Amino acid sequence: MTTHQPDHIHVLVYKCFAAFDRLLSMMRQQGAIERFPEESQIRVKRYEFCRWSERFGANLVCSSTISLDYKFRNHDYPRETILSQLGHLLSDIEGLEKMYKERNTQSEARLSLTRIAGIIEELNRFLNTLPKEEWLESPEDPVVWIG
Repeated sequence: MTTHQPDHIHVLVYKCFAAFDRLLSMMRQQGAIERFPEESQIRVKRYEFCRWSERFGANLVCSSTISLDYKFRNHDYPRETILSQLGHLLSDIEGLEKMYKERNTQSEARLSLTRIAGIIEELNRFLNTLPKEEWLESPEDPVVWIG
């Protein structure tokens, strides 16, 4: 059984998916509101986030050796950077959800969608430019060959 800690990447990924899904469900049930991003725009951002999470293994549990949680378990900088970005993403999605519930017609909703797009782009950029040394194993006990 895998434990889910709040500081695990996959936990925040699933919280982001849940927030996207709640927002999309409300939008389907209640319809569009003026000056609020369209459902299709939200759906596209969810899809882009899904592609990112699957491509890099962010959606996989810690026990999976191809998950980001596993790959960065000994690398604080990339792990904390990703967790921070996911926290901002979750906050922005939940902010959109709140604005929709309150039928907020301010342009803040469009600004939130722009921030969401920027965070997803930054997550892609960060992992695509991260030095490969950060992805490689750093064994705690070096293997010594006796010949």
